[in-house]
Amino acid sequence: IVLLSEPVLWLFFLVFFLSSNIKDLKDVAGDNLSNIYTLPVIFGEQKARRIIAFLIFCSYLFYIVQY
Repeated sequence: IVLLSEPVLWLFFLVFFLSSNIKDLKDVAGDNLSNIYTLPVIFGEQKARRIIAFLIFCSYLFYIVQY
């Protein structure tokens, strides 16, 4: 068993958390009908794609800065 350092675990959590918004792009119509407020519903699909891309970029940037 390999134990990871705390900063690496935080990085994994951050990348997973920020990139999990990608799944919201699949069901914008259903989220609208169900009144579920996701990034694509609030900002529109195109702007949400840019926001999600920026968040993913930031998560990798944090990785580079950390080491």
